[in-house]
Amino acid sequence: MAINLGDIVADRISGFAGIATARTEYLYRSDVIEITPRDLMKEGGLAKSQWFNIDQVINNEGPGTTGFQSTTSPPVEGAET
Repeated sequence: MAINLGDIVADRISGFAGIATARTEYLYRSDVIEITPRDLMKEGGLAKSQWFNIDQVINNEGPGTTGFQSTTSPPVEGAET
């Protein structure tokens, strides 16, 4: 199953979970994906995003509800342009 930006994902090894917020593709190694925790505050500070090899990341709950809309989405019918 493909991991898309905005999906709720987790690392199989560490259990680190959150929203897939970035992806880096390499020519000569495995792609990596950045996971940003859903709970941004942790012990009085900001929780840090982490990068993981995409082969060890699983799609936890399907598409996330991040509130972001793709800039490549087709126009909404009836909307003014």
